[in-house]
Amino acid sequence: MLGLIGFLTFPGLFSRINPSLLLEVAAGLIVFDIVMVLEWRFRRRSSPTSEFKLNIFFSALVIVIVLIAVASYVRLDYVEVPHIDNEELADAERLLSERGLFPYVIPVTSPTTDIGKVVSGSQEPKAGLRMPRGIQVQFKVSDEGSNSLDAPKSDSTTDCVMKPDRVCVITAEGKASKEVDQGNLAVILWSRTTSSAWYLQFPDTRKPKPHNNPGRWSYEAEIGNPTYPPSEGTVVSLVVTVVSRETAAGLEQEKGKGLPTYEGIQVGYAENVSIKRREVP
Repeated sequence: MLGLIGFLTFPGLFSRINPSLLLEVAAGLIVFDIVMVLEWRFRRRSSPTSEFKLNIFFSALVIVIVLIAVASYVRLDYVEVPHIDNEELADAERLLSERGLFPYVIPVTSPTTDIGKVVSGSQEPKAGLRMPRGIQVQFKVSDEGSNSLDAPKSDSTTDCVMKPDRVCVITAEGKASKEVDQGNLAVILWSRTTSSAWYLQFPDTRKPKPHNNPGRWSYEAEIGNPTYPPSEGTVVSLVVTVVSRETAAGLEQEKGKGLPTYEGIQVGYAENVSIKRREVP
């Protein structure tokens, strides 16, 4: 509870704490308290300073308890952020996962970094800091080319094909970077109507694979469901994000769930897209 309150109030409070140092200080205070107890035990006499020493004894005891509690929390719930500069993307993901940290990848063009490697100095939080398990570590990865959503466009009309199972499907497409083509990063498609949450659309999140058309991607987005298919003129929004392979694998469990926001760095957006229903012959 102490650690949670501290982290929520001051997010960086425990990031530089060394639990071993805290335990050493606590050990020193324990020795101090033992010396005071032995002094009282063997001297067996009162003095004007007895009450003062008693207050010091209990104050030191409280400090020891607090130090041990904080050290235990930091040691158990905090981990040291690993150094991932110039690591291959897969290795960077592994290093973070081993410590219970989640990668947040930003693909960039970096002429000084090999394709697929982490750009030096780009990770946040920085290496060496102690952070709570479960947080995201943001870093840039050198990539070639760009990712985008080229169709449909904002404020346009697009066909929504009604399949025999009464699922309405629209097709979205765009550019894919080299790391996406090679399956090291994944392009994820999200959709929502004006009255719904965001829904994950890209169906193959567990094993991102190279696309058949290098430099391009094309996915289908299901709008509505067989029970409540969209009506003519329904307005939808589409978002394309890029995530790491590990994040993509974790998103599989989110299929079919309405989410308040999408996951990953946004690389494309289309809003106010009007649906034109088209029945399959």
